[in-house]
Amino acid sequence: MNKFVKSIEDKCSIFEAFHSYEIVISSMYFSKSKGNVISFVNEIKLTAKLATQQNSLEYAEYYAQKLISQFVELKTATDKLLPQQNISYPKFISHYRVNKKLTNLSSDEKLQEYQKALRALNEKLSWLIEQNYLCTDNKQRQIYQEKIYETEYRKQKCMDAINTLR
Repeated sequence: MNKFVKSIEDKCSIFEAFHSYEIVISSMYFSKSKGNVISFVNEIKLTAKLATQQNSLEYAEYYAQKLISQFVELKTATDKLLPQQNISYPKFISHYRVNKKLTNLSSDEKLQEYQKALRALNEKLSWLIEQNYLCTDNKQRQIYQEKIYETEYRKQKCMDAINTLR
């Protein structure tokens, strides 16, 4: 057996866990669009054998490209069979409890509640900046940056309310 074909068969071992699964692949690179994963793996192995049997460079390139496309499409289809990972990110919990019904309070009580809210927002802002700094995931970093912007806006509104009440 050719080393190339053997290496392709070794690469196809990642699909062993899915051999009995029925999948649908809408692709021009496979002879059929529906079947068990094992049938698609066998077609990839056949394409590898055909690629090694070619004497013409053009045909060899065609089968090599077809082989790559088949592998990528089968990998994409089997990845959909895996359960989605729910990645949980840390959630901020404030130690300050702010009264949400400020309209019923006197001016002094409102001022105290806004000052409490300002401390809570500063605490949250510090936490968000720290999480943004420690984050390695670009998507999550973008979310933290949006939350930082939103928290800074809320902090500014709170400071405006404090200045109005003074």
